[in-house]
Amino acid sequence: MTRHVCFVSLSLTGGGAERWAANTISYLNENSDFRISLALFRDEKTYPIPEAVQVHRVDHRHVGQSIRTVRRMQQLLLNQNVDVVISAGTYTGQFVGEAVRRTGTPWIARISGNIQYGNRSLLQRLGWRVLDRNIDTAWAIVGNSESMAGEVQSRWPHLS
Repeated sequence: MTRHVCFVSLSLTGGGAERWAANTISYLNENSDFRISLALFRDEKTYPIPEAVQVHRVDHRHVGQSIRTVRRMQQLLLNQNVDVVISAGTYTGQFVGEAVRRTGTPWIARISGNIQYGNRSLLQRLGWRVLDRNIDTAWAIVGNSESMAGEVQSRWPHLS
């Protein structure tokens, strides 16, 4: 039975979360047990992905589009019959968490970036609050390093 795995990434250009998503997608695409798709907040791609991967545009450019972005994620998860959704980074995880709360789609949350230093602005703190509210719905939480795994355990000790 083929499982539909949908990755959610800000884009496929630039940082480590984006490179991780592209590499993982390419690896999993070689396995016939998975049908892979990708939801991009911005349709920007410099990292290659296999042609077989269906790409969905979410068109999220700023925080003012947050409610629309969550609704688009919900529609995507339901309309595409996604079996598992994987958020590639902390920012996209905030929106995926809200969407899966309403759809029940299994979610793997990849946390990237430094939690301690990512709480400086009001918008960053609000984003972390959204993630705090939804992190219990994640099937698994993946830190991008051992240090990040420690930060994840410190922030959400009840999930250990």
